[in-house]
Amino acid sequence: MLKKLAESKVEGGLNLGDDFDGYSDLDSPSESEDEDDVGYLVAPQHHKRGRGKQKQNNTETEEREATFYVGQQFENPKTFRKAIIDYSIDKGRNIPFSKNDSTRVCAECEHKDKGCKWRIWASWERGRRSFTVKTFVSEHTCGRTPIIKKMTSHWIAEHYQNLFKVNPYMRVQDIQETIWLEKGIRVSKDKAARARRRGQALIVGEYKEQYALLPRYAAEILRSNPGNTVKLKLDANVFDRLYLCFEALRKGFLAGCRPFISLDGCFLKGPFGGQLLVAVGRDGNNQMFPLAWAVSTDLGTSEGAGYTFMSDQQKGLLAAVSNVFPQAESRVCARHVYCNFRGVFGGGLEYRKQFWTIAKSNTVNHFNENIEVMRGISHEAAEDLLKRNYKK
Repeated sequence: MLKKLAESKVEGGLNLGDDFDGYSDLDSPSESEDEDDVGYLVAPQHHKRGRGKQKQNNTETEEREATFYVGQQFENPKTFRKAIIDYSIDKGRNIPFSKNDSTRVCAECEHKDKGCKWRIWASWERGRRSFTVKTFVSEHTCGRTPIIKKMTSHWIAEHYQNLFKVNPYMRVQDIQETIWLEKGIRVSKDKAARARRRGQALIVGEYKEQYALLPRYAAEILRSNPGNTVKLKLDANVFDRLYLCFEALRKGFLAGCRPFISLDGCFLKGPFGGQLLVAVGRDGNNQMFPLAWAVSTDLGTSEGAGYTFMSDQQKGLLAAVSNVFPQAESRVCARHVYCNFRGVFGGGLEYRKQFWTIAKSNTVNHFNENIEVMRGISHEAAEDLLKRNYKK
């Protein structure tokens, strides 16, 4: 049926309208070998007249199931082999290559000795630089198999790259389960582990490309607004650190925010690690106001007089603030203090309630009174809080 369909397509020609310039989408080279829309998995729509609507629908169904057809064109043998591999994994059949070289490729079902007739042959077309399907038998008489040899670790890493981006260190068992649920194919632990390593390598390559674009990113920020502050430091042409402060944020902070800055940081969980430091202020509505991606020196003061900096008890950060802004006051985050306090004295309800009562004290006298209440609960806990009450 498919052979007759292809012959009638060649004999009758393609009616694509007056704008057709002699080339079809199948003649155009693919932009990427990794994309699936290269035009080789869907047969062209073609309807025969006078056969009836039911016959027409059957033909379309057979074309969709076949995915290949005689006369189908590919860019080269590599693209054709990729299509065979994708088909083998999608249909759950092992289809080895019986002929495989630079001029011809032939693939047959592994159960051909048991009567399965599925077979495809493609070679270069004479007079045109296109790799064309010459023979195709679409009928499978065998069933699916849960183990596909052509599903390699490289194929898994490439097709599940987005999954590895979200979780580069996902468990091997999770990889196996995902493939089984989506494809109905079993893979070994070793293959899943190799696929994870390959997926991580692909991500590292993307990260390297993104780091290489940072100088252009910094230049574009300054070009779009010369008032922005960008400091990019490279060590032997390798990224070391980056500081950003947009002019609009700096002006907004100076014009309408309280002289209070909270400093915090988080570890970057990419392949190269590092830390992201953020400076956040408080606006007139007591909401967070992002200021800079580092300790800012663009606040109109060189000594920090009148400003208060809050951090999470990082000793290095506190020392840095003292060096840059010697006249600024320093505070520590109550939530971080409580986490450390709870680790020593436990998370009992009485301790927790009194701690937050102390943290919300508005005056020094009120603070001392609440400390005495804590001392009545535990003298050691009160003394510990006094030691943690860092103030400069």
